[in-house]
Amino acid sequence: MQESQFLAPEIRSELEANEKVLWVGQPNAMSELISTLPILIFAVPWTAISVFFLMCAFTTTKQGQNLWFLSIIGVPFTLLGLLLLSVPFYTYFYTTKTHYLATDRNLYVIQLGKQISVEKYPREDLINLVRTESGGKGTLRWTLQGNSARPSYRKAKQTGEVVFKNIANPRELEHLLRDTAKKGS
Repeated sequence: MQESQFLAPEIRSELEANEKVLWVGQPNAMSELISTLPILIFAVPWTAISVFFLMCAFTTTKQGQNLWFLSIIGVPFTLLGLLLLSVPFYTYFYTTKTHYLATDRNLYVIQLGKQISVEKYPREDLINLVRTESGGKGTLRWTLQGNSARPSYRKAKQTGEVVFKNIANPRELEHLLRDTAKKGS
């Protein structure tokens, strides 16, 4: 059980009055980084080949051959390769800024950064909890009940689900939430 005084001020300010914090967690950033490995494996040779192509085209243009248009064609491929190479870094950074919070009344998905994004879901609006787990890490996935017009449901409406992805000990959190739901009923 986590106490709200140990939370970052940005997160603590999102809680309702007298809301009791049950659990605080984050997705495992290294696991998310490793999940981008196939993109990285593809991006390295793609970028190397496009840079090689771009340099060859640029070199032949300097030597007096009229192949300048090949330089222009190679630029988008090189930029795409650089973009693909940045995916693992972006994923890692994004994951370290994501926080999950479970209270006695709500579940929160909070994204910190220059702007703070808060998704707040009353626990009574979430049904059909599904847990997938492997090696002590896993995902908890709830179905969003009904078509609520709440603005904070904007992201969950796309998939119809609320997800705590790649967290440590998902079984513990599942039992904690079920136990507190039974006590609250």
